Amino acid sequence: MKEKELEWQPYKIGDVLVFQSDLDVLDTIWIKEISLYSNPKDNLSPLSDYNEILFVNGETSSSLKNSGANYKYEKFITLLKVTASDKSNIRLMLSKKNSTINYPEISLTIDNLIEIFENEPKINFFNISDVIEINGKDASGFVSDVKTIWWSKKLGYVKYNFKDNSYWEIKKFIRNGENLLEKQ
Repeated sequence: MKEKELEWQPYKIGDVLVFQSDLDVLDTIWIKEISLYSNPKDNLSPLSDYNEILFVNGETSSSLKNSGANYKYEKFITLLKVTASDKSNIRLMLSKKNSTINYPEISLTIDNLIEIFENEPKINFFNISDVIEINGKDASGFVSDVKTIWWSKKLGYVKYNFKDNSYWEIKKFIRNGENLLEKQ
């Protein structure tokens, strides 16, 4: 995978992302796995001769109390998928735990993402200077409840804005024991 694709993947195994909703509900995601898969060249395939796919996977977890008993809820999620081929793209796939909200799977070509980054105004979010706004429209036409996603080239997901004006935003991005948001 080339630098052009990899520079849009900001996560490392062990990162901890803490999001907070507009209702002060916290959701923590642990980056558990970053996997790279390669498809060999197939001369009979109508698809690209060669492509690589990078997956960033995580886990959400919370403790729930119900009738005096404690339950631990865990959910394995894919946050991001980057494909390198003739038309490299990135898929934003993050969803939240215990949610009835329809989250999109947004697919953008890397070239389109670069164009947005270079031409659209940046959003100042907690002194993070490289945040762009991405339309929440799903690639397949699936109707989602997400209006926009705020994405940072350095930190990835920073905010989800929903059609009902609610939101989730990142409060901590912990790497090696340090909160990267405080270093911005």
